[in-house]
Amino acid sequence: MEHAVTGFSLFRLTKDPHILETVESIFTNSFDWTSYYETFPWDSQAVADGTLPLNWKADGLTAHVVNNGTAVKYPGLWYQQSKDKRHRDAVYAALEKYDQHHGQIGGRFSGDEHLAGRRPTQGTELCAVVEFMFSLEVLLSVLGDPAFGDRLEKICFNALPATFTLPRVGFNNPSTSFSSVVLPPPLGPITATKSPSSMTRSIPCSTSMPL
Repeated sequence: MEHAVTGFSLFRLTKDPHILETVESIFTNSFDWTSYYETFPWDSQAVADGTLPLNWKADGLTAHVVNNGTAVKYPGLWYQQSKDKRHRDAVYAALEKYDQHHGQIGGRFSGDEHLAGRRPTQGTELCAVVEFMFSLEVLLSVLGDPAFGDRLEKICFNALPATFTLPRVGFNNPSTSFSSVVLPPPLGPITATKSPSSMTRSIPCSTSMPL
């Protein structure tokens, strides 16, 4: 379904009806995220019972946090063409269930590779956060609900910065730069000191979608 984002953009430019046929084929042959959000099997009970699939098979891919961050926009994306209220409603059902069963402060939902429940000790990987942000951006443009923009802003200023850790992995000593402050007597001069420069961490990630 990710190709449908490009497909709809191209259709708006060209009005070529074959593009919509292609998008329909993509939707028909992709995993049914609309039904997934209506039933949502990986809830709090699944986390508590230990039945949430922590694997890379078909069921585990539906619990993969990056896939979930990516897929939340798919029913709304398809709503542009289907005009079926069911697809629009699935988006709101998804956000409600993410918050209810995996919601965390800062607007994100938990997931260290897979959905991980509401315990405050659970984190969320960088890839899931940025994919969720992109999904909210798309949903804002498609459905026009300012609530998507509000949540996008909340995540951008809270959850996203928390996915970067300092110092970078594999580096024990931060980069340093010299600075000095010269004050008039009797307070100065002050000797040079070292202060660390800003650093970011690059976190590898991958996304794979069930078919």
